[in-house]
Amino acid sequence: PRIVASVTKVRLGFSVVAITAVSLLAFALPWSPTIKALIALSGLAIVPQALNAAWGYKALERTFPVGLALAAAQLVYLLAVLAFVHRSDDLLRVPVAQAAGELCAAAVLLSLVSMDWRHGSFRRGVVILRGAGTVVVNRLLRAVIVTADMVLLGLLTTSAQVGLYSAAYRVCFLLSAIAASAHIVFQPALIRARATPAHASSVLTGALWMACAVGLPLVAGGIIVAPDLLALLFGEPFRVAHLAFRILLASSLLLFLHGTMSAAYLATHRLRMQTIVL
Repeated sequence: PRIVASVTKVRLGFSVVAITAVSLLAFALPWSPTIKALIALSGLAIVPQALNAAWGYKALERTFPVGLALAAAQLVYLLAVLAFVHRSDDLLRVPVAQAAGELCAAAVLLSLVSMDWRHGSFRRGVVILRGAGTVVVNRLLRAVIVTADMVLLGLLTTSAQVGLYSAAYRVCFLLSAIAASAHIVFQPALIRARATPAHASSVLTGALWMACAVGLPLVAGGIIVAPDLLALLFGEPFRVAHLAFRILLASSLLLFLHGTMSAAYLATHRLRMQTIVL
């Protein structure tokens, strides 16, 4: 609990800086007032994410509370959208609903930890952060890789084109979540098996086979029915985004393999090598 309290204090400090930066950036860019307000409100989810202690539970291999919190967050988000978002004028309510869901997840996880915030030390949290410098750089690089294309499209193309691409990207986010779940399942086994190369190789091979068995049918099926799937989910105007959707789906298959290898790098303490690869 003391480590969680210390690290959470540092995360909260960074979240305040991040919200300020996002708000300033949103109002500095040459976009419409609605988009600027939407980006600024999206920053509300940063604070609940900073409070989320899922990383602590994963370190202790207690994944059930993490899954419970994630389900609660998505349920709150879904109910809020269904209750308060009915037309385009309600668009600004969506990031608020998302922040409410993230706050619910953080509350669920923190309620299961008997923690006295007074025992948390900001200085100790900074020391832990320095020790995890490679992990932080890894996460930042992944964030840049995931969001860079959307940002560039927003700067170089029209809002309509960004909307078409974003719709295709949303479906791929589901595949990303499935890929993350697939490799997290094998993370504890990889950590325990690292002392025995033969056992570790067997676990890694099983993880790679599972990634292919889960990812390949989803990607292949999505590529085949891409136009119809986009029309079904978002409407006929989005059918024209099928080419971008197919390319994104093909790249999603790499996420299944990359996630498994990332788990192996983490289990064997080779994060610096993973950072170089990224």
